[in-house]
Parts: sequence; C-alpha cells; structure tokens
Amino acid sequence: MELSEQKAATRIWSNTSSFVTRHADIMFKMYQHTYSAAGQDLWFKSPADMFKYPCSVVASSHTSNANPIQAFLMFQRRKFANKISLFVHDGTREGKTTAFTMLAKLLKTPGWILEASGALSWVLRKQGTSIISSGVQIRTLLEIDPHKEKIVMNHKFDHKDKRSFQYAHEYGDNGQSLFVNQETLFGVGGCSYKKKDNTCDRICRQKISLLPRRRSRQSSAPLLRRRLSRSSTRAPRQRSRQSSAGSLRRRSRQSSAESLRRRSG
Repeated sequence: MELSEQKAATRIWSNTSSFVTRHADIMFKMYQHTYSAAGQDLWFKSPADMFKYPCSVVASSHTSNANPIQAFLMFQRRKFANKISLFVHDGTREGKTTAFTMLAKLLKTPGWILEASGALSWVLRKQGTSIISSGVQIRTLLEIDPHKEKIVMNHKFDHKDKRSFQYAHEYGDNGQSLFVNQETLFGVGGCSYKKKDNTCDRICRQKISLLPRRRSRQSSAPLLRRRLSRSSTRAPRQRSRQSSAGSLRRRSRQSSAESLRRRSG
C-alpha cells in the first residue's frame, strides 16, 4: 500500500523486511532525536527494543542518499484497527511536514487510531483531527484488558484547552496501579478486515460501528402501545366467549327442566 499523494514515497512495511532491517540503526537514531527534542522519555534502548512493533509506515526521501528516510511511524495490529504507537521524523522542516501530512492522512482513514498526549495531542486537536468520543469504542479499539488496564473518562474534557485530556489510561497488574497517562484517542473509527489477514498492509473491507445497538424510547413506545392494545382487545373477547357459554348452559338446563315437567304431568 502506498500513500501517493505526498511528495515523499510512503509505503507500509513489515519490520522484518529487508528494507527496515537495513535501515534499523538510522530509524533508531531518528527515534532518539525526535523524542528527546520533544522532552519525552526514551522507552527503547536499542533498535531491537523498538522493533517489538511489527509494522511501519515509512516516508522515503528522494533527495538524500545519506538519510533515505524522512519520517516513519510504527503500529500494532488490533482486531478492529491499526494502533499507531511511534511517530518519528528526521528533525528537518521538510521531515516534520511529511510526518504530519502522513499522520493526518492515516487518521482520516477508517481503521487507523493514535493515542496521544501532551504536545502531540494539542497539535492534532488544533489541526481539527477527528477524536473517538465514545468510551465503549475507546475500550474496544484499544482492546483494554481489565486485569491490566483501566480507562477513566474525563467528563470535563475540552478539546480547545491545551491542558485538557480525554481520559486517563491507567496501567497496572493484578489491581495495582503502576502508572497513568493522560490521553486522547484520534481517528474516525474501526474496520472490518478479512479473516486471518494478519499482514501489515491488510485492507479495510468496511468501516464498522462498535457501539451497542439500543432501541430508543421513542421507537419502543409505539411497540408497547400495540402490545397493550392487543391484550386489551383480547380480554373482552375472552369475557364475551365465557358469558356466551354460560348463557348457553343456562338455556340448556331450563329447556331440560321444562321437558321433564311436561313428561311427568
């Protein structure tokens, strides 16, 4: 899959491909520079640590042989979406523009999501990037394990406030909290993928809604009225049948008694 609308050639790669392994050291140095410049912790200590993520989207440079990669992101495959977990550029103005253009395009595509905090969250909100608003969808798309994670929605979330966040993502183990991140989930929704397609460039067959279907009160009210109406019409009919049967039995007894009197007289 190629994102051909950009100046840089952008392509999805498996992180076991020869292209990625050949440029692993360059990509790791770009990661260190991007995250250090943004004041974020460096979680990965080596290229091998970073490549625990299985897939990458790489924007290759046409002008530099020394640095053939302008930007890249890494993602994990979830059941209903590709979760972007790493977002990196080469530090140049062109590289940053390419990175954000690539990210914006993906987040307008069903099946791509990004959990972001801090400066990146604010930049995306200022750009008007779509936000997944439902707590049900957030938990489903992220595949939250209730034994290890917890999502606590911030009901005072204001997307126009730089300091605001959508929810607290709490990580723990056996009920013990280890750390909490203040996050916002960006994207337009989940996707239905072909069964057993676990490739990095799997194709979204259809955008899907992950919200439970609930019958509205307005739609259920007419149904309830119809049921009540049916039950109310049935009751008089039953009573009518019962009274008719009783009357018939009484008439039968009266005629039998009259016949008996005539015979005895």
